[in-house]
Amino acid sequence: MLSIFDFTLFVGDFGNEKVSVVKEIASIGEPKAVILGGKSMRTIKDFMARLYNIHDMGESAQRILQIIHNSVPHCKPLIIMGHNGPAGLGGERHNICGVDWVKEAGDHGDPDLAAVLQQLQEAGRQVALVVFGHMHHKLRGNGNRQMVHVDDSGCVYLNAATVPRGPTHRRPPGTISW
Repeated sequence: MLSIFDFTLFVGDFGNEKVSVVKEIASIGEPKAVILGGKSMRTIKDFMARLYNIHDMGESAQRILQIIHNSVPHCKPLIIMGHNGPAGLGGERHNICGVDWVKEAGDHGDPDLAAVLQQLQEAGRQVALVVFGHMHHKLRGNGNRQMVHVDDSGCVYLNAATVPRGPTHRRPPGTISW
């Protein structure tokens, strides 16, 4: 069966890396890119330190930039994929990276991704799309989150997390439709 897509992006928690879901995604024969998430921050920090020798957000930003500069020609527009969006797109609970799970709204974006985007812009690199999936589309309490943001440079930020919150969501076995 031929796909109408060039590739598929998977971002999100995937049931906190439930092995059966990860295996289903891995078995898809089409080209894909996957960013997992959902583990505790302590686990993520330990993983990054052990596997990549990254100990803070500054080192993380520098590693991301190194990979981009070493693998994508300067003339090509970039698609950047992350578990969460960049810092700077929050502030109000309904914003694309806004905190909605505590009384005081805030920005839940990642500072390393924000630093990467700023440095790419300063270097004259075109970022066409930043896609992520951590921030649920339905706000805690009520309302909907802003799911798309376009900045002054024309970069599109897409929050792909159109899934219910928490363990109350039950999918039929064998489905990976989010």
